Amino acid sequence: MNQFDDIRPYTDDEVRPTIQRLLKDPEFLRVISKFRFPYLPNWLLSLITPWVKYYLKYQAASISTIHDLQLLVE
Repeated sequence: MNQFDDIRPYTDDEVRPTIQRLLKDPEFLRVISKFRFPYLPNWLLSLITPWVKYYLKYQAASISTIHDLQLLVE
């Protein structure tokens, strides 16, 4: 194990599992919801978080490489 494994960039074969893991993380989904809809009250954010998860899952379906992810974020 390399001492810098914790901070190294992801490889293409790690993209799909990492995205799937993030889509299951409630804290990640809450942060994305808050970032996307900063003016909504917290109680309403909790109602739209499932929609945000669905949308991210839809967007992530086309991502299989680092380059795909960069194009989407761009």
